[in-house]
Amino acid sequence: MTRFKIIFFVGLALFCSLLTYPQTNTKTTEERIEYANALLKEGTLKKDSSILAEAYYLFGKIENGLGHSEKSLEWFLKSLRIVEKRQMPFEEGRLYWQIGGLAFQNGQKEEFERLKLKAKEVFIKGNSRKGLQQFYPELVENFDNTNQKDRAVILIQKANSIRPTNPDSSLVIFDKAIEVLKGYENEFFTLSNAQAGKAEILASRGIFDQAESLLNELTSRMSSSLGGNPTFRAIVYNSWYKYYQHKNDYKNALEYLLLLIEEDKIIFEADRNGALSKLKIEYETEKNELTLKENLAEIRNQKIIITIILIGLVIAVCLIFLFYYLLNSRAKTIKTNNILIKEQNHRVKNNLQLISSLINLQKEKVTDAVSQRALEDTQFRLESMAILHRQLYDGKNAGVVNLKKFLTNVIEYALNSFGLKEQVEIIENLEEIELEPDKAIALGLIINELITNSCKYAIPFSKNPQLKFELTKDVDSLITLSYADNGPGITKKEGYRNGFGMELIKMQTTQLKGKLKIDTFDKFYLTISFIK
Repeated sequence: MTRFKIIFFVGLALFCSLLTYPQTNTKTTEERIEYANALLKEGTLKKDSSILAEAYYLFGKIENGLGHSEKSLEWFLKSLRIVEKRQMPFEEGRLYWQIGGLAFQNGQKEEFERLKLKAKEVFIKGNSRKGLQQFYPELVENFDNTNQKDRAVILIQKANSIRPTNPDSSLVIFDKAIEVLKGYENEFFTLSNAQAGKAEILASRGIFDQAESLLNELTSRMSSSLGGNPTFRAIVYNSWYKYYQHKNDYKNALEYLLLLIEEDKIIFEADRNGALSKLKIEYETEKNELTLKENLAEIRNQKIIITIILIGLVIAVCLIFLFYYLLNSRAKTIKTNNILIKEQNHRVKNNLQLISSLINLQKEKVTDAVSQRALEDTQFRLESMAILHRQLYDGKNAGVVNLKKFLTNVIEYALNSFGLKEQVEIIENLEEIELEPDKAIALGLIINELITNSCKYAIPFSKNPQLKFELTKDVDSLITLSYADNGPGITKKEGYRNGFGMELIKMQTTQLKGKLKIDTFDKFYLTISFIK
């Protein structure tokens, strides 16, 4: 018998810390985590902050139950930030109470009292009867409309709190709670808590028959759905253990203690699995939050890029409109200038024709052959300029002259003027070159003088008269005009060497900033080179 007592008390010492069980919660830790996680997903999906606040609150309670006060505080504060904004008095006061409990666990009694008072103020200010019923039952005992089921829960909490110091009052309160709960068919777990508390008080007083009757009623519920709940079974085994302990029946007490230990193992395993599930959920939650942050950062970057692109597009569109406006204005200006230039060239052409007509009238009145020849030469020179202005006026581009077309017209007019077009062989190699009008006039005058010179001093002395013209431009924009006839050369043209025609050619070459070269005296061959 002595050996049996030693084993019993050793077992009692080892497991006395496991003998206090939740009085109202029927769910295992794993089930509570799954429920809280389901609320978290629902709140995230619906974007409902009140659901998220409830999920955070439940996670805080779970962490507190597992002894993780810091994690618990983090969840409670996340929930509190939401309920304060949404003005939810019951949830807000409940959170202050829970945070105060954490402060009490850490030895911060003043902070605990302050937060408890804060919770009370929130309940009263928000007229939260539910909060007062749950946390301050003494303030609502006289409310006529208090929910009886909630009142029974409050009574059980109050009875348990005063049982060690005032078992008589505790027994009366347990009876009240039992009487209330018998009217509710689905509150067997809460009723069992009240009956277990009453049975322990009766057994401690030696009223074993009534205590045993209550415990038998508890045991009968093992065959119901409650029997599958390890917490309920632990309450039943704990109640029998204490019953036999008070009867000094240590054999049966040890038997129920061993059963209690087995239930503790099941509860511990469930809590361990729940903790693992919780850690997994936290890992997945943090992983999802990290992914969400990365996605948000990517979205922000995309928004910045899109904003920059839109700004760039707006700037580009503005530049396009500006460019179009400037281009349109320039086109109008160019068109106006072309009209003005053509009008000017037309007037110059008319004036040149008028001057040519006046010279022609004067020539008919002059009887001196030398004077007539001088007037004819002047008329030829004027006609060269008239041809140029006629081409400028008739052409599409009033700012440049097509040299090939211009020089061909000058050559044709000069030979027609002497009546030698059909008698002279023209050899042309003229490239398509465009030149500004001032330089084109200079070339026209030079060609006119050269043809006039050949018609006077070369063609009359040649059986098969030829005139060669070559106009080229190299990659450096150097334009070269070559002219040759098959006459006797300058040796027979001494009068021309120092005449007005040669002086005019030299003057026009200087105007072109070009170089004049006569290569041979057997046949007349002249080149003029200048930069375009």
